[in-house]
This record gives sequence, structure tokens and C-alpha cells, in this order.
Amino acid sequence: MELRLRENIGFYAYIIILGLIALVCMFPPDWIWARRLSNFTVHIMIAYLVLGLFFLLVDNRRLMFASMAYCGLLSLFLKASVNQDIRLPVTSGAPRVSVMHVNLSTLKMDYQRLGDHIENSGVDVVSFNEITPDSDFLLERELGQHFPHSAKIVRIDRYGLAIYSRVAIANIDTIHIYGGERPHLEVGINFGLGNELHVIDSYFLPPLTRRAYGNYRVELTQLGQRIRNMTGPVIACGDYNLSDWSSEMREYKELSGLISSRRDISPGPNTGVKSLLNVPNDHILFNDQLECIEFRTLNDSTGQHIGIMGIYQLKNDKSATLK
Repeated sequence: MELRLRENIGFYAYIIILGLIALVCMFPPDWIWARRLSNFTVHIMIAYLVLGLFFLLVDNRRLMFASMAYCGLLSLFLKASVNQDIRLPVTSGAPRVSVMHVNLSTLKMDYQRLGDHIENSGVDVVSFNEITPDSDFLLERELGQHFPHSAKIVRIDRYGLAIYSRVAIANIDTIHIYGGERPHLEVGINFGLGNELHVIDSYFLPPLTRRAYGNYRVELTQLGQRIRNMTGPVIACGDYNLSDWSSEMREYKELSGLISSRRDISPGPNTGVKSLLNVPNDHILFNDQLECIEFRTLNDSTGQHIGIMGIYQLKNDKSATLK
């Protein structure tokens, strides 16, 4: 009887601890440790799966079912935070555009190799973060011939932005919100049938304090409202330094109507055990007038992260047709 009671106490303590951790991952309170724990939701889900398999081996069914249940709960939560299409849309004859995003500060290759990689990819539009006067000169030298159209915000700090395009840029705008310290670059690009594609390039420093998370929420709210009021197809890209499942990104996507290009979440590029702790924080988002027909993470021959790339087409339904 006493042994049975101890087993029950241990079981209920186990499911309460796992449940509290899962709740913090999905709905983190406004504490910095909780926000950082939430970044590792994928890893915690995998840990629950491993625990479930372990308890299966030792024939403890109750703990196995509890572990698997929480693993499934986190899996559903993560899937709801990214692109929920089970299959990629079928390629149609609608206008399409390919977009690449690169953060120059994390790049491990020289600019000549980067230029060759971009040219060989056949991409139409490339957005860059952390453009400085030096990197601007080098990019122009490597990309200017094949990407004659560009818009730039060149700065000596980390908020420099640039968008290079093979096709004509119709409009350029700098978005200043929440005090104007951090600019967002917006361009309008004509890519077929008179449809103007809005491309927005953004960069956010990694949030390290509660105040930073609060500021990001306010800024993303204002940016999301502006995007929702835009007419036509929209693609927003950049290093947000927030995970797809963070509360700030989920609120931003819901308010703006943007959709993640990622259909799954992997911990990091194949660069060693340490990279398994990495969480994808660069994003390409699109609105409901577009379909993502391909998305991939770009790594060099050594597995070092270069950036991300997606291919998008206009939807064929009448609701997505622009005048």
C-alpha cells in the first residue's frame, strides 16, 4: 500500500513538472528565464520523446503515456507556429518570385564566393542585414552587374539594410516606428502582370532583457498594422532574432496576416553538436495573396549557415488577383 502511494505521488509529480515546463514553453510569463526556456521548445519536445521511449523500454506505461502526450502537445503547438501546409502548393503559371535573405555579420565566406553562390541560385531578390560602408562597397562590386536595382540604408551600426533585385524597383520607403532608432526598408517591385510586390527588410538585435522583449512587441505590433493595411502581395524578411513560436512573433503574424515560410523546425545547421542548440531566428514571411512553393536553408560546403531562400507565386484564386 505504501509503495503504491509513493508510485502515485511520483507519477503525479512527474506529470505536473512536465506540464509546467510545457506551459512555460507555450505561454512564457514575462520573466527573462522563461523567455529563454521557451526558445528551446523544440529541444524540450525531443527530450519528452526520449523520455517516452525510455519508459517504454522499462515498461512504465503511465510515465510513457504522459511523456508522449506532452510531446504531442508541444508538437502541435510548434506546427501551429509555422507554415501549416502539409504539402507544397502545385506550381502554376502565375507570376513567381524567389527571395533570399542573408545576414552579413554571421557570414563565414568571402564576398566573392557569396556573389557566386547568389548568382548560381538564380534568385530574383536578395535582402541583407547589417550593411556597413565596407560591406556595401563589396556587395556592389560582386552583385551590381547581375542585380542592377537596389535600395539601401547604409549605417555604421548593426541596423544597415539592403535589398538587391534583378527586376525594376518601383518604390522605396524607409519605415521608422517606435522612435525611429531601428529602420525598416520597404520596396515595391514589379514582377509580372502589373502586380507590385512589397518586400520589407527588418533587423532586430537579440533581446536580452524584459524591456527589450516589451519594445519588440510594441514595434512588431506597429509594423504588423502597417503591413495589414498594404494592398497587394507582401514578403517580409530579416533576422528578427525571435523564434517562430515566440509570443511576439505569433502576435505579429496574426496581426499582420503574414505566414511563415518554414514548414518544419530543425535545431540548427549541420555544423557540429553545438549547433544543435541553435534556433532558427531568420524568417521570410508572406501574406495570403502568395503561396510558398519552395523554402530551404542555405549552407555552404562546410555546413556553415549562409541564409534562407523561398520561392513564391501569386495565388490563382480570384481573391488574390490584383487590379
